[in-house]
Amino acid sequence: MKFSSKAFIVILLSLLIFSSENPYVKLNGKRISSEPLTSPSISNAFDGDLSTSFISKEASKGWIGLKLDSKYLITKIGLAFPINSKKEDYLLSILEVSNEPTFTDSTILYMITEELKLGEMNYIPIKTSSRYKYIRYIGPNGKYCVISELEIYGDDELGTNTRLNVLSSKNDDDEDYYYQATNLPLVIINTEDSIELFDKETYITCTVTIIKDNKIVTKEKARIKLRGNSTSRLEKKSYRLKFDSKQKILDMPAKAKNWAIIANFSDKTLMRYLLAHKISSLFELNYSPACESVDMIVNGEFQGNFGFCDQMEEGKGRIEVTEMDETCIEEPEVTGGYVIAADGWARQGGDKYYLSDKGVVLVIKYPKDNDIVKEQESYILNAFNKVEEECYNNIIDKIDIDTFCKYLLVEDLTGNGETFWSTYMYKERNDDKIYFGPVWDFDLAFDNNNRVYPTLEKKDFIYKYDISAGTMNTLATKILSNEKVIKRLKEIWSSFIESKVTKNKLISYINEIIDKINESQKLNFIRWDILNTKILLNPVARGSFEAETDYLIYFIVQRFDILDQIVKNASYETINAEVETKRKSHHRKDEERKTNNFSFNRFNTFLLRDDE
Repeated sequence: MKFSSKAFIVILLSLLIFSSENPYVKLNGKRISSEPLTSPSISNAFDGDLSTSFISKEASKGWIGLKLDSKYLITKIGLAFPINSKKEDYLLSILEVSNEPTFTDSTILYMITEELKLGEMNYIPIKTSSRYKYIRYIGPNGKYCVISELEIYGDDELGTNTRLNVLSSKNDDDEDYYYQATNLPLVIINTEDSIELFDKETYITCTVTIIKDNKIVTKEKARIKLRGNSTSRLEKKSYRLKFDSKQKILDMPAKAKNWAIIANFSDKTLMRYLLAHKISSLFELNYSPACESVDMIVNGEFQGNFGFCDQMEEGKGRIEVTEMDETCIEEPEVTGGYVIAADGWARQGGDKYYLSDKGVVLVIKYPKDNDIVKEQESYILNAFNKVEEECYNNIIDKIDIDTFCKYLLVEDLTGNGETFWSTYMYKERNDDKIYFGPVWDFDLAFDNNNRVYPTLEKKDFIYKYDISAGTMNTLATKILSNEKVIKRLKEIWSSFIESKVTKNKLISYINEIIDKINESQKLNFIRWDILNTKILLNPVARGSFEAETDYLIYFIVQRFDILDQIVKNASYETINAEVETKRKSHHRKDEERKTNNFSFNRFNTFLLRDDE
């Protein structure tokens, strides 16, 4: 039987009228749960009785849901919680959907971010463009999963949205819609079998989904592990992510496998790293790490606001040096490129490290441990020794003065006492110079470090008041004691503060980030109630996000003026005198290092020591 176009439209309109009278169909299916299916409380969530409840046996990881008869477009969710519940019992709980029983390909349908009515049904309209077979309600982290009633509604067998699309000229791509908790991109990470991450060495297979502007922009297989040094011991974890293939993430410059996801747990402004990298870019360092502020959910639990950032490594769009392989063992190939770091953390285990002739703790970052050959190792270590020796003799021809000065200015303007605790440097092929940068690691900057707090009372370069990677502070002071360096430092500072690095620019940028992350920070501090708690080396807990960001603005304005005076008053004669005063105190340790063969030339590696 054939229909005319007019008859076809009449039939479709009739279907639409029918669906408008009955837009939501309550869906049924097989009950699924974190608890054994024999648990009597599972049925309580589906019995229509608000006086009974499903209760998980353990806090965290508790969930309950349905395996639907087929894939449905979810249109509405009904939820009820016991009358005696508190908001903390359900805030940040998640409705997760998937087409796999393991939920490894899951996405988020909704997250509860506002208070609901207790002891009665709450109905939440759902906007999504995809169909799912599995749906579950996951209780918030650290809480028992307690829910009186769970109702799931969707289209009928034909699908309301399917009929609407017949009359629409839109493509399927135009209809794609995925939930985001805030205006920030949402990163969803599901590990294989929901395995919890437990250390910095073991990678776990995972699926990474990134949603931006309510579209999936990345969905890829990857491996993930914990990252960080002192921060790895905190409740909110940072992560190291390695995709199976190179990925372009959130429009950042690099296309790479390796990425860092930064927790910012001790940074209650959630933006110190963003501001520091912005200052670096304003000073036009050769490379400033790219980072994006995101919300993150791991294995069905909201983890808060994070920084999705470049991993510090060689590569296009990152630290761009000439590539090396095992055949680069003679000059000129063996001369570069290299990425090295003065790394105070290396002595606490993990990376292979060396002590220079003068005592700098050094790690070769590129070529990597598994790739570097002895000729390359020998070349870069001896090259650093030679540069270091010349600096101690007031010869700085093999130090790139501009990158040293810019690096120092960025670190000092941010009040980072750990300026030379973790210092990246690089060397190019056919170039004798050591270049400084990129900048990295600012969770303790901007007066967030009780070792140098109050930073605003310090009237000299801030690195002089804090720790360094071995004798890296001394090497920096030796470099600064050269007349050419002081002259160039003054020139760069004077030139950039005229228009490129100004107080107003920095204040505007801070306010821009405040507006951007405002929704996210509220959820972050519901998840992590720490605004009145000192974390790590926090000297002060100011009690609110507003107070923390207000102080950040105050600090940058004040430090700007202090640094201006430090640079203007800097004198190589004064620094030289300071170096001579300290020389004798360092002499004893230098002799001890020589006695114990602490030399690059022997290629020794060492375990944790506490002598510095």
